[in-house]
Amino acid sequence: MKEEAVKQYKNMIVAQVKRFKGVNPSDIQCNIIIDGKYLQSIEENENTGSLGGFNLFAKKGRIVCSQALDDRIELCF
Repeated sequence: MKEEAVKQYKNMIVAQVKRFKGVNPSDIQCNIIIDGKYLQSIEENENTGSLGGFNLFAKKGRIVCSQALDDRIELCF
């Protein structure tokens, strides 16, 4: 499943990003690392717990994409 996601990502980057036009998708570096850490639930920590979701990190943690349900609800408000 991870290999298919990486393949789709690379093909999408080549198709949609001008900088990568004409680049062979296999030349694009992409690694997926699943660290196994889980967001604390509301039951575990009422103040900082999450209702669920996940966080994505890129560029050594400099880019963060939070897909926690709490953050998505806050975005709607």
